[in-house]
Amino acid sequence: KGDSSGNGRCVPQHAVGSTMLVLVSHGHAHPAGPGTKSHEWYMHFPHPVPVEADNLYDFVSHQGFEDVDPHPEWDWGAPKYRWKLYSQMLFQAHHTVLQRSPRRRLVLFHQFCLSGGAANFMRQRSYQTYCGTKRWPVFAIVTAGRFEAALGNFVGLWIDELVSALDEGGSRTLGDVYKAAEQRYWGASPDVLASNGAHAAQRANARHAESTLASSKELTDAGSPELEETEPSTVGTVGRVAGFDATSGESMEDVPVGRVANIL
Repeated sequence: KGDSSGNGRCVPQHAVGSTMLVLVSHGHAHPAGPGTKSHEWYMHFPHPVPVEADNLYDFVSHQGFEDVDPHPEWDWGAPKYRWKLYSQMLFQAHHTVLQRSPRRRLVLFHQFCLSGGAANFMRQRSYQTYCGTKRWPVFAIVTAGRFEAALGNFVGLWIDELVSALDEGGSRTLGDVYKAAEQRYWGASPDVLASNGAHAAQRANARHAESTLASSKELTDAGSPELEETEPSTVGTVGRVAGFDATSGESMEDVPVGRVANIL
């Protein structure tokens, strides 16, 4: 909550130019409820959220997990949803931070399976329309698609490139650092890159055929770009999405890392 009057560590509510949040865990998703195509994405906590903070889950459809729980008999020592940090909770936190400090840059790194769901708030039209997220000062990195498993090494490569960029003076941009880490990432896993490319081509051909069929039948819902495999054949597709720096007006992709670290 940014209360710096206590003895614990916190990020103050004001006078902070940038915040960097790196999340490393296991991730997954479950349907928001029976019969719905909507999902709730989450990462696991190593401990449950305290019972007094249970209200944090008021706006999350966590009950949907009960319908797909593979081991409902397992006792986790606390309600299972309180062991999870949902992407919708993160969105609420980002929204609150930017209400208090609209110019604060948020650099968000998500190292876990299905982490693409954590960037929904930046990519989906509904968020862009109602919350204006396309203009938020956010640079979000994910290490897997919304339903993909992740490889485990991108976070180390990205941090290594970030440290190097800062050691060099900080003039390289967030986009530069990401691209350098991505090049090393795929260079270390050429077989995965080739396999992903082959499966992506097959999926594109299938979608094209589906779209052609839908047009011939005058259907409007098939072949939509919003459709996505919930059990994809690809793995570890890293990605990033950038809003706009509220101070300079430039894309967060083009913000020097030294400015993020407050050394420029």
